[in-house]
Amino acid sequence: AIAYADDALKEFFEKAKETSWGKNSVFVFVADHGSPRINPSYDMAYFYNRIPCYIYSEAFKDKAKKYDVIGGQIDLFPTIMGMLQLDYVNNTLGVDLLEQQRKYIYFVSDEHLGCADKDYFYCYNINSKQEFLYKIGNTENIIDQNREKASDMRDYAVNMMKINNTAVKEKWINAE
Repeated sequence: AIAYADDALKEFFEKAKETSWGKNSVFVFVADHGSPRINPSYDMAYFYNRIPCYIYSEAFKDKAKKYDVIGGQIDLFPTIMGMLQLDYVNNTLGVDLLEQQRKYIYFVSDEHLGCADKDYFYCYNINSKQEFLYKIGNTENIIDQNREKASDMRDYAVNMMKINNTAVKEKWINAE
């Protein structure tokens, strides 16, 4: 299935390059989740929330570069608009990842709150009230040795949830 998908995408891009719409399009490939099967034994499926993003346009091909940044799907719109160098009003919680680096990204899943940077993964289980801090790739909970880091990540995630919740509430109030 993967080989078929690869071949189909290759064929699609080859044909698209020959068309005017293909030469003037921005293609964005992003998953809605990663694979929980490659997850070490964390309390929350970290790798389920770690996904690649591929942005392609003939207009960008001379500037092709791999970026290793922390971001989320909320950052797609401002990042693409920045790449296009178009004026826009950013009324989202996202940032242009090529201009502004995120300290962390947060995510939720059922009874878990997660927060990550390039090196660490913080997880809080709402039901058990347990919190964990992992060096990514290691399954040892190192929270006792890194309370300051865990607190910083927890505070960021909780504050982002509050901001997001307030924005959602205001949107619904203003829509009425």
